[in-house]
Amino acid sequence: MGNEFGFAPARKEKSKHGYVGLQNQGATCYMNSLIQQLYLIPPFRQAILSAEDKSKELDKNDNLLYQMQRMFAYLQESEKRFFDTIDFCHSYKDMNGKPVNTSQQMDANEFFNMLFDKLENQLKGLPQEKTL
Repeated sequence: MGNEFGFAPARKEKSKHGYVGLQNQGATCYMNSLIQQLYLIPPFRQAILSAEDKSKELDKNDNLLYQMQRMFAYLQESEKRFFDTIDFCHSYKDMNGKPVNTSQQMDANEFFNMLFDKLENQLKGLPQEKTL
C-alpha cells in the first residue's frame, strides 16, 4: 500500500544504529558536525550534562549552557531521528549579541574556539574535575 497522505512515522524514528542527528538550519553543518563530535566524547558529554549553571541569565532561551545540556540530553535519550537545533542557534550569540546567522557558513575552528570561550565564561568559578 502506498503512502498516499505523506505520513511516514518510521522516517522520524531513531536510526537503527541508535544515533540521533541534528537538524541543519540552513548553513549550520559546521556547527552540527562539531557538536556531534563533542557529544561522542563521553567525559565531555557527562561534564556538560552535570554542570551547574551559575549564570544570572534567567531566560533559558538565551542560555547557551542550558541549550547545550538540553541538546545533549535529547541526543542521549530521544527515540526520534533528529534534534531541532533552532533554540541552540538562538542562544549562540555573535560578537554583537545577535543569534548566529544560520544561513551563513562559519569556519568550524572559529566556531569551536568561540563555543569554548562562551562555555568557559559561563562555567567560571565552578569546581573542575581532574582526570589522569
